[in-house]
Amino acid sequence: MAPSFGPVASPVSPPLQWVVPARFDEADAHAEVKERATRGAHRPADAATRVRTTHAEALWVPFWRTEVEVDGWMLEHYEWEPSYPEVSERDRRTHHGIRFDSVDSKRVLSVCARRDFGLPSGTRRRSGLLGSPVKIPPSSARPWAELPASERSQARPIEADVDWPEAEAWARDAAKRASERSSTIISKTKATTQAMQFVWVPVWWVDYEYDGVANPNGDTGFAVVLAVHDGTPLLEKHPSKLRAMASRARGLISLDRKALTGTWLEKLGKRR
Repeated sequence: MAPSFGPVASPVSPPLQWVVPARFDEADAHAEVKERATRGAHRPADAATRVRTTHAEALWVPFWRTEVEVDGWMLEHYEWEPSYPEVSERDRRTHHGIRFDSVDSKRVLSVCARRDFGLPSGTRRRSGLLGSPVKIPPSSARPWAELPASERSQARPIEADVDWPEAEAWARDAAKRASERSSTIISKTKATTQAMQFVWVPVWWVDYEYDGVANPNGDTGFAVVLAVHDGTPLLEKHPSKLRAMASRARGLISLDRKALTGTWLEKLGKRR
């Protein structure tokens, strides 16, 4: 089940807060997690029959929605080959050069405002702040104060401990890094914050059990954490991908059609 995420020493609670309203449907959450735990080549071949969702908890998770604009310039390395016909074969080799390019990009980043929001120890955890793939459309957010108590009580709020300046600094740095390319030699850019909102995002934390061939040690703690409003997975812990793929490979070698279950090859197997 979800960690307790108890009180923090210095809770962050800005005067203006927003929320993404959503309908918490536990049955839908179990179905979505069952799908993510059983479908795909990286899931065990026997997952369809050995996965069982157990506990689901609804949470309100705080995020800083940050709009950042990055502008400046960069020098980058590039390669090119002559394409005009009069060039001899000897000179038709790859040429290298350095070019100047301007930088002008806008990004929207979601920064989780709870520092220890993550899966239990033993799984990959973030170090410091974490950008999230969750998308927070500004048009759908409404003031938290206007959300009826009956809707607030559907989920457990998690206290925030990441304040505005810290989230802004992380978002600006992340936006500047994202504006660079692998070929960048040197750059000079400036990140400017266009807008920031403290937003409560509705989340399902769903645990599941798997006791099949890809879990010989009886590991526990498998879970999927989903944003309720759009189904974006925020965190996931599944059985070992290597063991899962090995289980499918063994099934294919033994001509067991169950090894195709949950992959794009499943339809091919049904045609035969």
